[in-house]
Amino acid sequence: MTHYTPLNEEYELVEISKILLTPLISSYLQENDVEFFNEVVSEDPMMVRTRLDSTKLKNISEAISSSAPLPPIQVYRLIDGTYSIQNGMHRTAMSLSCLFTHIPVQVLNQPSNTTKWRPRHLR
Repeated sequence: MTHYTPLNEEYELVEISKILLTPLISSYLQENDVEFFNEVVSEDPMMVRTRLDSTKLKNISEAISSSAPLPPIQVYRLIDGTYSIQNGMHRTAMSLSCLFTHIPVQVLNQPSNTTKWRPRHLR
């Protein structure tokens, strides 16, 4: 299996290596001895989450194991071809833990409608 089952048909499949990881996700992966090659970015100052929720991770793991559908993660497509996670850190962490090569994404419209826009943590 290359990815989890998406909840709806409005998604793109993206190589998981193109998803930029937050320090929370990379810490989780390191603690669980999961090898990853994604770029890790500094934390977004607007991010209020301080840890990944173990109950959410367990529920996502169980959904993946039973092939239950999950929503695609929501991302911004950046000018360098990578993706910044806006919603879906737990699904991304579990997808990497499951060694998936791809992840379903919903690409959001960028604020200010300019191709030069980048999230604060990448400026």
